[in-house]
Amino acid sequence: MSTVDITVDGVWGPQGSSSPYFAPNAPFVMNFDIPQQITVLSLSTAGTTDITNFSYLLNGQAIGANPTNIVFYNEENTGLFNLYLASGTTFVLTGNDAGSKGQVIPGIYEAAVLLPASGRATVDIAVTPVPATLPLFIGGLLLLAWFAKRSFIKAT
Repeated sequence: MSTVDITVDGVWGPQGSSSPYFAPNAPFVMNFDIPQQITVLSLSTAGTTDITNFSYLLNGQAIGANPTNIVFYNEENTGLFNLYLASGTTFVLTGNDAGSKGQVIPGIYEAAVLLPASGRATVDIAVTPVPATLPLFIGGLLLLAWFAKRSFIKAT
């Protein structure tokens, strides 16, 4: 199963009072991994609770957060995604459709951020490559099995 790495790099707008996830005019970076194939929830949405390696930086400072699920929307329903945190905070990013049909689409997306405050962001969705060591490891195991079988046949 392929995974995608999602990086959101943005700046909050000037309005609003500071919170654990927001500060006026502050830069923020969010990064996490999800499966590329996600569950279709309706004709216009798809999502997953399988979110790993989550990090959130506000003004360069790591902020502890626990995401519970992500839902992608088609463009008729704001596009991009909502990311829900266990604290009750929801990050709402609007823009082009990046996965409402059950397949997360790699690319770079411009986004308006509506919650927890207004802001702008760039969303980079990239397929996580299979580690180069995995195919080598599997090849090595197959080679060892072949040598073991060959030695067994010679011994009998």
